[in-house]
Amino acid sequence: LALLIMDIDNFKHYNDTYGHPAGDRVLAVMGAMLRDSLRLNDLACRFGGEEFVVILPETDGDTALRLAERLRERFATLEFQPREDGLVVRKTMSIGVAQFETDESPEALLERADKNLYQAKEAGRDRCVFK
Repeated sequence: LALLIMDIDNFKHYNDTYGHPAGDRVLAVMGAMLRDSLRLNDLACRFGGEEFVVILPETDGDTALRLAERLRERFATLEFQPREDGLVVRKTMSIGVAQFETDESPEALLERADKNLYQAKEAGRDRCVFK
């Protein structure tokens, strides 16, 4: 089992600049992208403001990292139009990846993925980290 924690980079600034309806559209597109990209037995859910968690059963860390990179790259190609004047904005996301370890608690797995997400943010955003 592997876990992804995904965070839309600089989402608060986007929300503050263009308004909550524009931010809500970004979140809806993220949800649709996850729905269209994951297997039926994978589970994706919103986890806080602009964070999403994806649980990947029967998946090792390297496979989860490859999926995370594909999701990150796909999201970065999406275009958002937060205003009616034709402005086009692209967003990026950072992803922390963790693989379940024997006898590990769910909280510990989540904490490791979150630590990896934090490292992705600290390293400049728009990247995946798996350690």
